[in-house]
Amino acid sequence: MSKPELEIVKESKPPARRSRTKRPVKQSRWPTNKWWAASITAFLAAATFWINEGNSKAVAVAWLTFGGQALVSYMVPNHQNPGGLATKE
Repeated sequence: MSKPELEIVKESKPPARRSRTKRPVKQSRWPTNKWWAASITAFLAAATFWINEGNSKAVAVAWLTFGGQALVSYMVPNHQNPGGLATKE
């Protein structure tokens, strides 16, 4: 009995993978819809508190909190949020 001949098969290279690095994303200066919804809600809450309480330290704190919330949430880049606004070219 003779041994069966073995075929020499060259291994093919796997297909090249695409680079996983992200392309730079242009940042939109417009706030997201989520930012608008949160800001309008906070503004109306502070306005309602002001109407009910009049001018007081607590109302001033509410307005400062509203301003801080709007500023901080605006400073977070839109392209990092899911559903952020696409840039206009």
